[in-house]
Amino acid sequence: MKRCILLCFCFLLSSYLFSQNVFTYQYWFDNKYESKVTATFSDSIMQADLDVGSLEDGLHFINIHVKDTSNIWSAPQSYMFIKIAEMEQDTVGM
Repeated sequence: MKRCILLCFCFLLSSYLFSQNVFTYQYWFDNKYESKVTATFSDSIMQADLDVGSLEDGLHFINIHVKDTSNIWSAPQSYMFIKIAEMEQDTVGM
């Protein structure tokens, strides 16, 4: 699940990365801006592991904005996603 969220997150930021030399980003889940996470990256390459373990299963929003080298923040963008409970893997004895 983390990998899926990570891939979506990277894809969503690609539009910003193409047109700006971005070096800082912030993200937060749902309407919990006070628990935002701030991180940096360079050379238009961003890699992050987003911890969704504390989120309950169901519908959520990830909110993202980025700051360019002129210290200007973009408008926050919100994207909906569904966290699905991890299924236990059945083991079949042979």
